[in-house]
Amino acid sequence: MIDRYVAYRHEKGTVQQVDETVAVEHSLSIQCDGYDHAFLCSPEDLEELALGHLKTTGLISHINDIADISFEKGHTRVTIRRADTASPRHEHHVPRVKMSTDDLMSLAPYAMAHSPLFAKTAAFHYAFIFDANATPLQSACDIGRFNAIDKAVGICLREGLALEGTVLFTTGRIMTLTVKKARNCGIAIIVSKAPPTLQAIESARDAGISIIGFARGDRYTVYTEE
Repeated sequence: MIDRYVAYRHEKGTVQQVDETVAVEHSLSIQCDGYDHAFLCSPEDLEELALGHLKTTGLISHINDIADISFEKGHTRVTIRRADTASPRHEHHVPRVKMSTDDLMSLAPYAMAHSPLFAKTAAFHYAFIFDANATPLQSACDIGRFNAIDKAVGICLREGLALEGTVLFTTGRIMTLTVKKARNCGIAIIVSKAPPTLQAIESARDAGISIIGFARGDRYTVYTEE
């Protein structure tokens, strides 16, 4: 995930040698029954990343939909075979969920207190899954905001945690792909310290997902309130 690197800091006309903590990139290709997707990610929790990616893409519904997972070429390619008894692909129901103001206000402080690699490098995104009472269920981090979401979802799949009606806190901007991933999991609320895009708001309204941005300190902004 991280490594040490000697760099040179220029400040106020001086140069100082510094020992920096930097993020590590890893190339991964996911193949599943004709689906092929390649991207850069952090080199940990790769199986959970692959499982979560298939879930948030809508290619699987449950962990039992997977018959086999195999890694090749130094963990740069993972091939996943769907089970013959895999669930048919369908649009997930997104239940209506409401959170109290106090619970919503507690998410950002919790996330910031549990983001150690961001504190060290400022190079990682985090994704947290909470229940409707703001109880933390799982979390994950990655150099990519969407990868972090996929990893958190994949860990939930591994542990048999239901995602319908849960709350996603992401440290990245809320985009249409964020909403699509949440919709494929039945996640009811997306919260971020960053803002959403207009298209993400419109997509969330269509899906029945609540969007809350700028969740920082003592404030937050609700974009999809009826």
